[in-house]
Amino acid sequence: RDMMMKAWAVTEYGPSSNLKLVDLPKPEPKARDLLVKVIAIATNPCDCKSRSNWGNLDPTGKPNGFAVQGRDCAGVVEQVGDKVQRFKVGDEVMFSGDITRQGCNAEYVVVDERIVGKKPATVSFEDAAALPLASLTAWEGLADGFGLDPKNSELVKGKSILFVGGAGGVGSIGIQLAKKVFKIPTVIATASRPETIEHCKKMGADHVIGHKNLKQELEALGISGVNFVYDCVDTNLHWQEIVDVTLPLGKIVSIIGMDGLDMLALWFKRITFFPEMMFSVPMFLGDSDNYIQSEIITEVGNLLEAGVLQTTKSKTFEWSKMPEAQDAQESGKLIGKQVCLLDHK
Repeated sequence: RDMMMKAWAVTEYGPSSNLKLVDLPKPEPKARDLLVKVIAIATNPCDCKSRSNWGNLDPTGKPNGFAVQGRDCAGVVEQVGDKVQRFKVGDEVMFSGDITRQGCNAEYVVVDERIVGKKPATVSFEDAAALPLASLTAWEGLADGFGLDPKNSELVKGKSILFVGGAGGVGSIGIQLAKKVFKIPTVIATASRPETIEHCKKMGADHVIGHKNLKQELEALGISGVNFVYDCVDTNLHWQEIVDVTLPLGKIVSIIGMDGLDMLALWFKRITFFPEMMFSVPMFLGDSDNYIQSEIITEVGNLLEAGVLQTTKSKTFEWSKMPEAQDAQESGKLIGKQVCLLDHK
């Protein structure tokens, strides 16, 4: 049993009912890997997309053996590879992982130490698991996409940002980072239901508007346009509206729905478009000593512990309810992040 572990996996792509709790060999850490005992996992849209082979992500149409999803994790280091530099057995950690490797929806997972953050002692495993993927996505969009720096407030003087889809995982932490860390003076978010509107305000949005008629909604607030737009939903659905509300020399960041966008629409206002993909860093680490994602996750955890940021976790499931948790993730009604808690017995 010590050489084996339980994992939620699929052998056929499809609905959540395809998920099966199976016995798999416990992975072994190599080189810069950590073997982590998983305590909590947060669900993400990418889990459901890879499980169902959304958009023909796997052109073969069939997993190679057991496919394990899961891209947000908090746990305890149980073993380290022979080239690990920053972590030791017993360390409490949090990370998102690498989509080219098996996910963390298992009792144990291996992960490269360069993309692992240190979990603060007073932050719960549940709150920690809700942080990595969304925090990295939001931070990279703000820093790399918009060219902002938390240490240089001059870059955001008089600036404004609009989050399209403010109540999801990325929007929830993005609003907070934009307001509290990157110090953008005017933070606006879109939401449509009373509970999501209230959530965006709780996260720190100065204004919350509807998803549709963005220009009219902003003008009703006396705002002619924004410098930055962070689209967390589906850029194809809002493209022209987003371009219309982006000021000249403004910037747009998108995390999904970029196929077939009319880039010519950006030309006259000289708008910059940036596609954000936080998995790019782990995919292309190579032999580098690139610890940037480790440092970002650690910093966000420290900010949560210090009370600068607040948790985005809204719901907790037992790990045995993973199919139900993925159904909730796909419902389109989720606010913030949801977490599954493991019980190692």
